[in-house]
Amino acid sequence: MNIISENDLSFKVLDKYQKIIFEYRYESAHKLAIQIWYGFIRDTTIIEIYKEIAKFAFQRKQAIFGSITDLTDVEGSFDGTNEWLTKEYMPIAIKYGFRFAANINSKDFFANLALDELEELKTGYVSKAFDNFEDGYEWVTAQLSKIQS
Repeated sequence: MNIISENDLSFKVLDKYQKIIFEYRYESAHKLAIQIWYGFIRDTTIIEIYKEIAKFAFQRKQAIFGSITDLTDVEGSFDGTNEWLTKEYMPIAIKYGFRFAANINSKDFFANLALDELEELKTGYVSKAFDNFEDGYEWVTAQLSKIQS
């Protein structure tokens, strides 16, 4: 896994073949984390990437109150990370103000099953699934605007 920090607002993760598997971007105006995942990614790699998001945001003092996670091009199940996300990662994020998540459905059946499972496990924040990025972005930024005004 190779992490390439482009600036103080974004980074990419490449696999061992130098193919992009993840992109992160932060929008300070909305306090929004934009996450785009690609292909089949092992559970251990997903967890490593989430730890990198936390470290990146903490070091740059990025308050993250919402996220949009684009899973359109994710393949296969990631349900092995769901328990870790709900028990380890999200409680800390919620403690620091995380409130809303928009998730963009994958084209892959098994990835969508894992997303459905994550929806059932989540607590402490509001999330909604969408079929396209634009609708998810519009919804999450509207939610964030309500709490920031």
